Amino acid sequence: MGMLSSLQSLHLGRNNLFGEIPASLQNCKELIALDISDNKFFGNVSMWIGERFTKMMILNLRSNKFHGFLPIELCRLTSVQILDLVDNDFFGSIPRCINNFTTMVTMSYSGVTEPSHNYLSGRILEIIGAILLVESIDFSINQLSGEILQNISRLTYLNHLSLSNNNLVGSIPLSTQLQGFDASSFTGNKLCGPPFPKSCTATVPIPDSKNAEEEEDVNKV
Repeated sequence: MGMLSSLQSLHLGRNNLFGEIPASLQNCKELIALDISDNKFFGNVSMWIGERFTKMMILNLRSNKFHGFLPIELCRLTSVQILDLVDNDFFGSIPRCINNFTTMVTMSYSGVTEPSHNYLSGRILEIIGAILLVESIDFSINQLSGEILQNISRLTYLNHLSLSNNNLVGSIPLSTQLQGFDASSFTGNKLCGPPFPKSCTATVPIPDSKNAEEEEDVNKV
């Protein structure tokens, strides 16, 4: 396969392939699309994927057995439009340099139900709001924490969002498209505000007037 140096598209999804990604594949420098989803590949994602495939537009590693940290070299894929890492065993934080993906349309890092998850942690990065052309984001079933930052409302092309089943807290930023998503996009967190019926406004209990008067009399004594 490594001798196919002019190969631009490789689709091997939904087979029963296993093992690590062949190192000889890095000789296919012209690859634009690589789909090896729904197989049994394992191991770490090799650094050379980001170093060699600078023209890559589609990278689909969905539903395999990859594990470990996401290599920062992936951020060199500045032309990538679809990045699908769903249903593996990745862990660690999302690389901050994903703001290099200015042409990205689909970003999927989620896990699924047993037997396999991703375990990405940390906060939803502020720089995600810089990927202005993104249409789909799926970070569901990970271990992301903190608040949803306001700048995600800048993603005016966003038509699919799933942040469910993480450790997110606080209010959902007010913007037309975020409130337009179903509540299922945010369930399994500690979030409030539309589209949830639960308001984020803290309620302060009003003391009973009789008790308040008695307390005032005690203070005067």
